[in-house]
Amino acid sequence: MHTNHCAPEGEIPIQWYHLPTLPIDTDEEVSAVIEYVCNRLQIVIYFRTLKSGCKIEERYVERFTRLEN
Repeated sequence: MHTNHCAPEGEIPIQWYHLPTLPIDTDEEVSAVIEYVCNRLQIVIYFRTLKSGCKIEERYVERFTRLEN
């Protein structure tokens, strides 16, 4: 479970649950699911950085407009 610690004052924070659809019967399967989740989180962070930090979508449109002209 993950709790959002950035809830506005006086509001109840959101609680997130990860409910995998993969089988988890052994310690090895638990480790594999944790690794999948961690890898996915890194991918989400990477693309969020490209989108917001690098403004990659704006740059793409900018290039397309230049090529179109």
